[in-house]
Amino acid sequence: MDKPKVQLPFDIWDLVIHLLASGPSAGKSTALSRLGQTCHTLRPLCQRYLFSSVRLRCSAGLWHNKLINILKHSPEVVGYITSLHLDCARPLDGTGCDPTLLYILSRIKRLKHLSLQGYFVKAMTPVLEYLIKLPTLIELTIDYYSTEIPFSLLFHNQNLKILSLLGRRLDMDNQRPHNQLRLREFRSSGLPLSQQVLSSQLDDGTPVMDFSLLERIHLAREDAPYLENILKAGAPCLSEISFTAIDPGVAHGLQAAIPGLKTLRINEGKHKNFCTPIAAIATELEQLSSLLLGRNSIENLFLYFEVEDSDRRSEAWKRLAMNLSKKDAWPALKRVSMKLRGQSRVGWPHRGLQGILDSSFAFLRSAGLLHLEYV
Repeated sequence: MDKPKVQLPFDIWDLVIHLLASGPSAGKSTALSRLGQTCHTLRPLCQRYLFSSVRLRCSAGLWHNKLINILKHSPEVVGYITSLHLDCARPLDGTGCDPTLLYILSRIKRLKHLSLQGYFVKAMTPVLEYLIKLPTLIELTIDYYSTEIPFSLLFHNQNLKILSLLGRRLDMDNQRPHNQLRLREFRSSGLPLSQQVLSSQLDDGTPVMDFSLLERIHLAREDAPYLENILKAGAPCLSEISFTAIDPGVAHGLQAAIPGLKTLRINEGKHKNFCTPIAAIATELEQLSSLLLGRNSIENLFLYFEVEDSDRRSEAWKRLAMNLSKKDAWPALKRVSMKLRGQSRVGWPHRGLQGILDSSFAFLRSAGLLHLEYV
């Protein structure tokens, strides 16, 4: 008598596929694709992971991504899309609107993450509005320079939790937003679009941004004047602030920081082709720690900046290390992560710089607080 075939329960197969999907990126898609092609029963499980995140790109007015053909001939796959990135280069002669693409996008129901980058023609406005209004959407990234999407549309989705405004503008329609946005995370590029959102109000004068649930905020140098207003308006859940630079506006804004602030990220990379010297960075951090003295609850400090040739042997490194080593200035500090990028890639990192960093930051290293990376 033949032995019965061993059949694994469906949830075990689901776990196996989940482990495959969670593994290293290299070869992951190939493994899932081949498994789905080999076993008809497991195909839906594999497709659920393969098509959960989709990127579609348009160049010279043509949506040439082969995914469109797959989605066209396998419409059930559209139901698995939860993350969508649309990248549309400037269309030619008003093109850039594929009817097949419009149909596919209009069939998406469970979208959680939407990223828009590039230029979108007017014919795409209805489907983009449809996607932004989906009740499942929790994260929206707008990273382009021109679009037909009206500004007030941002405030139609009350479930939105993460908003990144990296582009220049949306169309200024005459509609004033009727609802506030209650975000967990807000990212700004400092361009007029984000400042437009930060300064907009409802009909009764209430700010359109309600920061009472905000946990993380990422602002540019140009947004510094808004930080103090944000904190004074009340952000009791705020635990992380990121800035592209420290300046007096940032430092004074952080004076209003609440005790829950645990993480501060400062990106002092090139700003308008200008690198902030290490001496200025050391001075800015000294001023910041002085302003926060007695109320500094920061545990994680992330610093990223470009190192000029003149910074190689600067005594400012010692000042920076000395300030970060003061327990009264940074009483809660548990980790300092520094990423240094050299302007000249030849011979980077410089020996002289490595030597002065080793001696200056010896205490932080021995205490296990410093993580240093050259990029």
